[in-house]
Amino acid sequence: MLALFLGVLLALGSVFVAQETVSADQSTKITPESYISYLSDKINAGEEDVQETLQQFKALTPEEQNAFVEFLQSDDYSQILLNETESTEINWDETNLEVPVKLSLEEKSTTSPGFSAFAATSAMVTKSRGISVFGIETTTLTLELYYTHNGTKATSANDVVMGHKNNNPAFWITPASSEKYLDGTGYAVGRGTWTVASTGTVGGLSSTYHIWVKDSNGKHGYWKYSWNHHNGGSNNWTKI
Repeated sequence: MLALFLGVLLALGSVFVAQETVSADQSTKITPESYISYLSDKINAGEEDVQETLQQFKALTPEEQNAFVEFLQSDDYSQILLNETESTEINWDETNLEVPVKLSLEEKSTTSPGFSAFAATSAMVTKSRGISVFGIETTTLTLELYYTHNGTKATSANDVVMGHKNNNPAFWITPASSEKYLDGTGYAVGRGTWTVASTGTVGGLSSTYHIWVKDSNGKHGYWKYSWNHHNGGSNNWTKI
């Protein structure tokens, strides 16, 4: 059972890995030993930023390590990460030890002045959501839309950048598609779609997850999401 309590956590943006490595044996239960091996393999493959994750995990007590990997391969992991929730701090208590889980939510709109009153102005709107366990970041998704505006409305949708970071071997995330366009009401819109899958130990999840962002002039940013899982959800445009 999930015990929820209110809290707020904002996270800084980071650099994301675009491709996942999937274990050959997708039904094997994760143990602290196999998780250390998984992280070590990623480091050996050149993912140097995973070194910090490995050090943080090794610093946990044996009881915390066991609770950590139990949460990573639970159904609740994807539900907390991908569905909208009223709380950003959660105590997961399906083991003998409560597991502190935090959602990292970042959303912002920025704009840069043009060279003259008649010049197009470059701007960006972004949304990211991530999850950390015992203070260790495990999965993050981010979407950035770059566009131009004339001070009142968007004049072009220029680029969409998708990113993700994932250090949970029970789940893997693959960029699927993206799009950018002007919606006819003054907004530039960007959409990113990821394929989200899980190992057999978590029910063999296979679904798609979408994030949209939009803005008109660097001051009116919005975002929304949808997830086509049977326990997935969606929301209406929400102000950034």
